[in-house]
Amino acid sequence: MRCLGWGLLVLASIGPGSASAQPREPIWVVTRGEPTGELEQARERVAEALANEGTVLDPQRMREIFEARISSPPTHITQRQINEWATQSRNALHSLARADYDAAREELLRAQRLSQQAAEELNREADRAREVLDTCLYMVRALIETGDESRAVAQARECRRAVPQVQPSRFRHTPEVRAILERLESEETGEVGNLRVNSTPPGCRVRLNGIEVGRTPFSMADLALGEYRVQVECGEERGRVHRVRLEGLLTTLDVDTVFERETHSRPVFIDDNERAPAHAARMARLLGASVYLVEAVGAGQFRVHRFEPSWQASSEPGPLVTLDDKARRLAHATPGAVEVDEDERPEAPRQRLPGWRIGSGLALLGSGLALTVGAFIAHGRRAVRGDQYAVAEPSDVDFLVRQERWLNLKGRVLGLGLTGALLATASVPLLGRGRRATAIVGAIGAAGGVATTFALLLTRDDCGNVAVDRRACVDREQRGAQAMFVGGASLALLMLPLLPLFDNDSDNDNDSVSEGSASAGLDLRVGVAPWRDGALLQLGGSL
Repeated sequence: MRCLGWGLLVLASIGPGSASAQPREPIWVVTRGEPTGELEQARERVAEALANEGTVLDPQRMREIFEARISSPPTHITQRQINEWATQSRNALHSLARADYDAAREELLRAQRLSQQAAEELNREADRAREVLDTCLYMVRALIETGDESRAVAQARECRRAVPQVQPSRFRHTPEVRAILERLESEETGEVGNLRVNSTPPGCRVRLNGIEVGRTPFSMADLALGEYRVQVECGEERGRVHRVRLEGLLTTLDVDTVFERETHSRPVFIDDNERAPAHAARMARLLGASVYLVEAVGAGQFRVHRFEPSWQASSEPGPLVTLDDKARRLAHATPGAVEVDEDERPEAPRQRLPGWRIGSGLALLGSGLALTVGAFIAHGRRAVRGDQYAVAEPSDVDFLVRQERWLNLKGRVLGLGLTGALLATASVPLLGRGRRATAIVGAIGAAGGVATTFALLLTRDDCGNVAVDRRACVDREQRGAQAMFVGGASLALLMLPLLPLFDNDSDNDNDSVSEGSASAGLDLRVGVAPWRDGALLQLGGSL
């Protein structure tokens, strides 16, 4: 009682405190298909039901996080914005020529604001990318001519990062600016990183800050550390923008182009097709968060799927009025638990059979099949000997020899056949699994085998006196051996419906049983104990 009391005290002291100390995980509620009409109402109902289970993100916050951590649509700029940017660049150059550095900085800051926001769009054309680099370098000139060389070097390094693999115009920059660029290109520095981009499927164009640099799988070394905007494009459509920050020796980006095309962020939803669950699972892995996918499955019927970074669960279809209850039950589901309708309940994943079971089962099965083949061979030889004995006459010299040969093979056929059947039957619990389809097939096969066995036994010929009617007696013995073979096979098939009794997964310590489910197992124990002048074999167990 003292141990029990201390245990209850510990549980009472750590239970509420630990629950309150745990952070509330962010919850994403997205829809399969664009959230409009009843589907949007279903999403809102699920979000309200999950409010007490964690922090449910609103659509605006989901969009911000999605585009920061995964990808965002490419920035759209108008021709008017491009013209204004070009005008600001020219005005800045004129101000520099007049040594009006304050005006030049103001124009350059306005121009750079657009080039930073829409780098992937401005840099798509080679001539415009050069203009972006030139405009950036004008700021380097302004800093040099105002005596701030350290900031000029930092600005030049930022210009090379913003517009990689593009050379500036030859006659638009002063010798001081060109000298800084040459020094940056020739100096050896450890502040560089390598970028690798993979895509599914491969062979897609890779754009770095809008500039096409190669095709996937793509690698680029000695890039200045910092943030890059990476796009992967397999067709003419502009790719979504991935913000990749180089901070170490190697940064890898893996892009699933189908996921990119069918997952949206404004608002966050997934296209209504068969790949929606897989995309929701990928979203959960990329975000490291709980993702609830709401889908319409019929007139006024909805289903909720819960996706975690490493597992998923689904609710049964139901009307809108019961959707909140299903979402709450789903929030408390454990890994592997699935809240589905009985008719749609998927079979729980099974662990692999232990090695000792596979080895023992194969050994028993192989031995049983070998003995059964031997019994068939002996049965065939006995049939030949039986035919020779049936046509012999008592007056024949070798009559007794034929009779003895036929009788002697009976024990061999029965011994090999019965032993083989028992060994094959014993291998079934070791190699089989307690699946529903297996049980049905086994029951049907066993029933047919038992019926055939009885039919063979009941239709045998009568053998009153072997000396008078040897033919009938020989046929009766042969029919009995055939019934033994069919009965042995039926015994093995009969084990299939009983497999759940032997399907004990106690070998795997990680197995768990969901709430409301039941499991059955056969626990066998074998022991040897000394007894008198020998040993006593003990068998025990529980069901």
